[in-house]
Amino acid sequence: MMSSRGAFAIIVFLVLTVLPVAASSAADTPRDAVKVSLEELGVLSKAVNRAYGPFRRGAPADTSAWSGLQDLYVEVGRVAAGASRLRDQVDTLRDADGFQAAVGAGEFRRRLAVTDSLIIAAVDLAGSSWRTGRPDDGVEARTWATARARAAKQLADRTAAAAGNVSYAVGVTEGVGRRTLNLSMVGIVVVFGVLTLIALVVGTIRRLDDDWQTREQATAIEALEKEPTIDETTVVLIAAACATLITGRHRVRRIRRLLSPKQKRTPWSAQGRLILQGSHTVGRKSN
Repeated sequence: MMSSRGAFAIIVFLVLTVLPVAASSAADTPRDAVKVSLEELGVLSKAVNRAYGPFRRGAPADTSAWSGLQDLYVEVGRVAAGASRLRDQVDTLRDADGFQAAVGAGEFRRRLAVTDSLIIAAVDLAGSSWRTGRPDDGVEARTWATARARAAKQLADRTAAAAGNVSYAVGVTEGVGRRTLNLSMVGIVVVFGVLTLIALVVGTIRRLDDDWQTREQATAIEALEKEPTIDETTVVLIAAACATLITGRHRVRRIRRLLSPKQKRTPWSAQGRLILQGSHTVGRKSN
């Protein structure tokens, strides 16, 4: 389980990061409205790209597919509507107290005029028919359809770019709008979810390691307290070795291990045992 200190740290982090962002978003409504419209305009531009896809490398050979030009015109009209909404919200922001443009007054008026003219052109294009002025010759008609698609795409791109320039002129680039705020909240939830999962996994591994060490210590204590035993074969071998080294009658009273196999051996002690055991080598008796 997560400790109370960790939970308190998470709460403090949320209070210091999420709540101020939400408060600033609620307090700056006109500016946030421009940010949201700018994000929506980006989505509409992607829809134009999808509609322009079949004409990207030229008009299709199948003339029935040219009806997709009308869908492209519709998407251009939606871009014009999105740019018009952003334009209205910029006017609302201009009327707010303390507004100051990020560019000069003349440059600001020029950007507004360019945006307005492009919006009008995009609306006119969306209301027209793509079949108007189509040549009868097949090759010329294909070239004509390609040019119409590219012109519509360029008009949509220029309209979106001009609206973006207007938003930049009022000091709105990128920041925390409603959409961005929602994405930020989702990101925070995902991050803390992953951190919580990692904390749970680490805590579980730690508990398993503690249990394993506890069992190992208990096993070691039981082994130390257990009465030492020796099998009969080892006793017979030890008795035979003693009978070989010791002449006459003898009795083995006790057998004990001088050095545990787990105990670290030093070269000095190993050499001493070799010398001692070598001095008791049994020689062969000759007849």
